[in-house]
Amino acid sequence: MVVSVAGVSTEAFSGPRGTLANPPWTQQRTAGTVGRNGSGLGKGSPSPNDLHAFWNATTFSNDQYSQVKIAGGLASHFQHAIVLVRASGVGDAVEKNYAFATDGRSGATHTDLSKNINGRQTILRNFATTLAAGDVMKIDVVGTLITC
Repeated sequence: MVVSVAGVSTEAFSGPRGTLANPPWTQQRTAGTVGRNGSGLGKGSPSPNDLHAFWNATTFSNDQYSQVKIAGGLASHFQHAIVLVRASGVGDAVEKNYAFATDGRSGATHTDLSKNINGRQTILRNFATTLAAGDVMKIDVVGTLITC
């Protein structure tokens, strides 16, 4: 069996400090900014909401995955690492995505899978796990099956 993977895109967050370029990125949240910190790391600015940005330079199929290596900076209920699939829209009221997020602590409300539709978040699953700097987070969606 041969499996073809089309539209694989990566981002090294290289270059000087600054916001992510549009394109290839779409900033979903209106408060705060997702940028690069000048050291090859992605970083979100302070915001009362989760900050989302998604890669818009490639047209992906409905079956897709997204992953990120956590560099650090997680803080309970304050700073998160987030990966998205099936993301679209711009702004708090029109965004759509499935998000896998962690703040590096274990237990309910610290690592979860959520569905975000038009500014409303629905938690689909909580994970009793601890993720830390150096870990790779991945969300994979095939049809209606979502794997974290």
